[in-house]
Amino acid sequence: MPSDREMKSPRVLLIGPQWFGDLLAFCERGLIDLGADVRVIATNDARWVQYPSRMHRALAVTPIVGPDIDRRLYTRHLKRQRAAFNRRVRETVTEWQPDLLLAILCWEEVISREFLDSLPSMIKVGWLMDDPFQSSLQKVLASFDSLYVVDESWIAPIQLLTGRGAAMLPCGGDLQSYHPLGWDQVPAAARCEVAFVGTSYSAKPEGLVRRTLLRQIADLGLSIYGDKGWAACSSRDDPLPGCYRGGELTSEQANLVYNAASIALNIHHSQFRAGTSLRTFAICAAGAFQLVDWRPGLDRYFIPDKEVVVYRSPGELREKALYYLANETARRRIARAGYRRVEREHTYGHRIRNILQDMDLSWGLSSAALFRLAGKYRLVGR
Repeated sequence: MPSDREMKSPRVLLIGPQWFGDLLAFCERGLIDLGADVRVIATNDARWVQYPSRMHRALAVTPIVGPDIDRRLYTRHLKRQRAAFNRRVRETVTEWQPDLLLAILCWEEVISREFLDSLPSMIKVGWLMDDPFQSSLQKVLASFDSLYVVDESWIAPIQLLTGRGAAMLPCGGDLQSYHPLGWDQVPAAARCEVAFVGTSYSAKPEGLVRRTLLRQIADLGLSIYGDKGWAACSSRDDPLPGCYRGGELTSEQANLVYNAASIALNIHHSQFRAGTSLRTFAICAAGAFQLVDWRPGLDRYFIPDKEVVVYRSPGELREKALYYLANETARRRIARAGYRRVEREHTYGHRIRNILQDMDLSWGLSSAALFRLAGKYRLVGR
């Protein structure tokens, strides 16, 4: 006869920002697919405590006093946001008594170490999506029982700071938001040869790298989607503003763009030194052909030239773009293989299953879901 523990599903309180690539929704779906009982609290859910962007833009350009007032107002808004979030989490923990707190950690957070330490006894897990040493995230690391990172190069400094290790666990592909589309589902106006979706990072090193690479293929039917920084001209003969097609996209809109392109281009942020980004899995989940800049460890997740195609220099990017634009059969074969790899090993169900098993919380999960994921290649390494 199964015990009470084995009959009930683990209770997981999932927290994190809504705006970061839909990761909160992706992880929630992964938990639901596994049969876990889940509740979600977004760190930026309360609209009234979000710092008004219009006010920020106006004050930022106001001479002398503007920047100082801007900082003061932002600090006040952040304090109110933190208070509202803390209250919701504390009420949920007291009333619901979850087995696990899973925090998706991205850039600046309203989560404080003092608040985490004050919560009742439960397992606390942090999944770092950004380099904690390029933000304020390093302040909360010691308050988690276990940490996961999407880049292996962050593990050593985390151990030096906290005295504990972290596990490698990359992002995955959400097959609800990202999936192949039939050609009749792709509007003619959206079709292009090469598509890039991403932030411009104007006046930053990351932006310089992206602009250097994109200029290599600007004449090959390039379409750029992202913030308005792409529309700014750095010189009179800059080709990139003419390639700009629109603003920031939802996951569903990005899926359409990837399906509409002959080549979906991926350029990592410089924080990825021994890992890969959410976009790598999303493009493959969309069933699109991906041309991605090489990062050490990328071949742990995809086979180069069979499931994705990699480049290591601006010249190699142009050379491979020209080659694959002229070889549709090869593009389709590689895109299909990349999609199958995500479906087989790289969904958020696979990622969440790893976390729950590591925390000894896989009891009570859907037996059908566990069977689908059983025996798959485990990506967690300590």
